[in-house]
Amino acid sequence: MNRLPTETIGEYDDSPNHTLIFLHIPKTGGKTIQHLLASRYNKHSWAELHNDLAEPDLNNVLLRDLTAMPAAYRNRYKYLCGHLKFGVHRLLSNRFDYIALFRNPVDREISWFYFLLANPNDVNYHRAASCKDFSEFVFKQIGVQNGMLKQLLTAEQFNCTQDWRERLEIAKENLRNRFLVIGDIKKFDECLILLKKALGWKIQPVYLKKNVTQKRPKVDEIDPSVRDKIGDNNRWDMELFGYVKSVSLAELSRQHPDFFREVEAFKNLTSLYQKAVQDFDAADYASARLKFESALEIEPNSPDINNCLALVYEKLKEPISALQCYKQALSVNPSGENIIRNCANLLASMKMGKEAEYFRIFINK
Repeated sequence: MNRLPTETIGEYDDSPNHTLIFLHIPKTGGKTIQHLLASRYNKHSWAELHNDLAEPDLNNVLLRDLTAMPAAYRNRYKYLCGHLKFGVHRLLSNRFDYIALFRNPVDREISWFYFLLANPNDVNYHRAASCKDFSEFVFKQIGVQNGMLKQLLTAEQFNCTQDWRERLEIAKENLRNRFLVIGDIKKFDECLILLKKALGWKIQPVYLKKNVTQKRPKVDEIDPSVRDKIGDNNRWDMELFGYVKSVSLAELSRQHPDFFREVEAFKNLTSLYQKAVQDFDAADYASARLKFESALEIEPNSPDINNCLALVYEKLKEPISALQCYKQALSVNPSGENIIRNCANLLASMKMGKEAEYFRIFINK
């Protein structure tokens, strides 16, 4: 499933003739990894696209636009992501790799229902709101049944047979042949380090959790009859998830002990980074400074950490230190839009008008 890199892909540059496709299965931690990957590409070389997974005939405007583009123009996209169905690679002549994360279907359906209830503006909000409780949602089969399997098939593959067993085997073949990294979201950090190795990244990523469903029961707090019904409704997703887990565990079993030491170091770095962001949001800038500086000792070239520390220095009225951090961040990620904007704002506040205007023009290119 994994492979050793022959080049560095998607580390703050536009990799030639290669497109990474993140097939984002809803409620699998996708917004977190989607944001992390987007930060490593030029803003003009990636796009978020969607199929409407509840209404398969509806595609969003960007996906229709991509289909209508000349082939050479499509290939400028080096990273595509979103609630896509397998097959978008057929629009490209670039080399490509898919990645995807999966989740136990029972846990995923719980998360989706409570996410919809908490988000009235979501296009599928009515599906949850029309039910008096989660049990009714499950027994009326209002959710998208076997949605993970359906995302792994092109329309042609799905329609070529009515046999779900055959569809499952086709999906497995797609995973074996087209996906660079797959895994269970319970092994989220391990999957990210596998991806880092596969893409040849030198700099350790850091992330903040995005779009996490709050105020939802745990799986073992759901009535067993309801859990069983979810399993029945999603029989083929259950089998698919079992296959993904077995493949992922086999991949992890082949890793050298150094890999697991790197995973632990990554978890510690990410935890430090997340706590520093919490301190910053709470306006505890002195504490945030200490944590960001400690994180920078671990990964001194991280654009994300340097950018955050620069913002802390600004709050502490240390503009020269802030500029040094922005300089370091831009030396690694020269097209980082947030870094450029923050630096421009600082230069403007320091009355360095020409320099600030240069940065603003750069952002709007």
